Amino acid sequence: MHITILDKIKLDHIPSGSGILKTDSGYYVIGDDSPFLFSLDEEFQVTSKTPLVQTPASSDGRIPKAEKPDLESLERIGQNEMVMFGSGSKSPQRDVFIRILLNDSIHIEKYEISTFYNTLKSLPVFSNSELNIEATAFHNDQLFLFNRKKNLVIQLAYTDF
Repeated sequence: MHITILDKIKLDHIPSGSGILKTDSGYYVIGDDSPFLFSLDEEFQVTSKTPLVQTPASSDGRIPKAEKPDLESLERIGQNEMVMFGSGSKSPQRDVFIRILLNDSIHIEKYEISTFYNTLKSLPVFSNSELNIEATAFHNDQLFLFNRKKNLVIQLAYTDF
């Protein structure tokens, strides 16, 4: 395999990047220790930042490790919806699900999902492992959660979730 890096861009105004989503007019970016959803144009310039969590950030824009929701995944559901999951690696701070509806404005719904994560952790496949969601995918009305430990993929119907 041969890969050629064509360009690189440093995003100085974004403290970390753990999820990116391409849109018709640019990108959305989240960070695992950032309290914001960043909107970027096609040149990767920040056009807006929307608060996602109320946790105070330090002067460098990062949420302290002990308090961060650890948002690790960002995925589009249809044309007007995005979802993101906290990793679930530390309860209850990281037991977070955020649903964003994109219509005329951005509407944010936040959910505490400790019960869901505890149910996952009780599954036999999680024995001798730990929950740590790192990515999400959506296809054919199915949501896929990718867990770091044991490289597990959890599949569920999004409408049931």
